[in-house]
Amino acid sequence: LRNSMCETVYENPHAERINGIIKNKYLKGYNPINYDSLNKKLDKAVYMYNHEKPHSSIHHFTPVEYETRLNKELVTLN
Repeated sequence: LRNSMCETVYENPHAERINGIIKNKYLKGYNPINYDSLNKKLDKAVYMYNHEKPHSSIHHFTPVEYETRLNKELVTLN
């Protein structure tokens, strides 16, 4: 039986924070009316969180931008 969303307990606060942001900042405002609507709105919320929302903890890049830049730097180093 597994009670954790992550591999280690130290990752759980990060996962819970992301879940809270998506639920409170996106889904509540979208006001889904049924399960299918919730799934569509959830996909939209996750996309926006990763592609459109700048994060201060990663120098105001979106997660996708940050990962792309990081991968380019790693390729350059090799």
